[in-house]
Order: sequence, then C-alpha cells, then structure tokens
Amino acid sequence: FQRDRSESVQSPSDSRTAPPSHDGGHNRGQEPGKSPLNQQPTTNNSQPLRAVYLGSMGSGYDLQTIIDVAARWKAEGVFPFQIHFAGDGPQRKALETRAAQLGLTSPQQTPLLDEEGCPKGGVVPDQLSNFNTLTPSHPASSARIVFHGHVKKNAINDLLLSAHLALVPNRPDSLVACPYKAGEYAAAGLPMISCLKGELGDLLKQWNAGTEYNEGDAASLQAAFKKYSTDLELLNQQSLNAREMAEALFDRKQTYATLAEFILENDTPAA
Repeated sequence: FQRDRSESVQSPSDSRTAPPSHDGGHNRGQEPGKSPLNQQPTTNNSQPLRAVYLGSMGSGYDLQTIIDVAARWKAEGVFPFQIHFAGDGPQRKALETRAAQLGLTSPQQTPLLDEEGCPKGGVVPDQLSNFNTLTPSHPASSARIVFHGHVKKNAINDLLLSAHLALVPNRPDSLVACPYKAGEYAAAGLPMISCLKGELGDLLKQWNAGTEYNEGDAASLQAAFKKYSTDLELLNQQSLNAREMAEALFDRKQTYATLAEFILENDTPAA
C-alpha cells in the first residue's frame, strides 16, 4: 500500500500495525459471537453514536463536508453521531471556527495537549482518555463535534476503542492508495466511511467493512451515516469484518514475513 506521509504513524519500535488496546471490540464486554458494540444507536440528542477522524487536517482531506453534515443534523434536530477529530493541521482553525458558529461544539472543549502530550497551561484534563464514560457534566458530552488536537497514544487508543465508526476523507486526487489510518481503524474494529475510492474502496467492498461517499457531497456523506444509524446489525457485522480484514492484511507479523519471503525469492544475482 502507498503510505500517506502526512499522517502520524507508530514509532519504529512498535512492531504492530494496531495499538495494543485495539481488539475490534472483542473485549468490550459482549458474549462470544455477539456484537462488539457497547452502545445502541439513538435518535435523541443525549447519546449519539461516535464517529472518529484520526490524522492530519491538511488540504488533502475532505473535512469541511463532515461539518456540513453535522449542520444538516442540527437543522433536522437529530444527531445520530457525535464526531471526534483527533489531529491538527491547516484546516483545523477554520473547522473549529465554523463548527462553533454553527453551535456544534461545547464552549469548554477537551483540553489541548502540547508536543509532549501534556495539557497546555498545566490543567489536568478530566478523564481525557476515558471516552467510554463521558458523564453529562463532561465538556465533550454536550458537543456535537469535539476537537481533541494532538493526543497521546493511550488517549488515541481509548478514543478509537470508544468509537463505532471511522472516517477516511482522503481526497481521491491525493495519490494515496491506503492510508495508515485505515489500518488503525480496522484493527479497532471500526467500519469506515471513505471517499478515497481506489484500492481502499475495493478493500472495503471486498471485506464488507465500510461505505463510500462522494467527496464534497454532504448529502452523500449524510446518507452513508444514516446507513449505519438505522441499521445496527450492519454496523455490528462490519465491525467484525473490519477486524478480520486487519488481521489478514495489516498484521505486521504476517505482512513482514510475506515481504521478506518475496524479497528472498526474487533476490537472484545479476547475470
């Protein structure tokens, strides 16, 4: 797969594609063979499902369309998903400003972290990494869109583990075949909504692990969200499928061995 060099990746010392806590929901408390989801989809404003975007906020990503969909939900008075952005980049300020103007964010966002992963200003965040137990008093609970900025690895793990759906808004002209985030999402058992098409689009279809939407088309993206908010069984099944795809394609213990075998078999001396 072609790498997306603008995204944050695991450190070289980490031999896994997936963070250690990612298990596709297998440890989320369900009985064997049951759904990995721990939260039912709702149509009220108190407990929406969670969708997550992880990575860069550069120009190569169709992020404004996500805000547009949340604005549509507000106009309709129904919020099937709470959207979490974890990352930073040139688009972030404009996205935050737009979301705030639309009344989609909480006045008290989750505290931002500095380059060392510590809260800016020395303020200790209230259970920053425990996204599974957001109480009504937690700042993020009242927001429809939450911007987390840079977060440490453990917080990213918890954020992905608490989510139900993931977003891959890489623009089709970005020359990316399969971004790192797709492997992270799949390892966490998250079905994906993507506008990337191409190789990733083919994988999502082959494994029944996600849905495509048209770049820049809010109606298309909203329809993709609705596909999951109205069909929990589909969300459940694609969650399991995504995890299976990760185990088959993104486990470095397997892929590195296959790559090494390929190199050795083709490492013949020149005539």
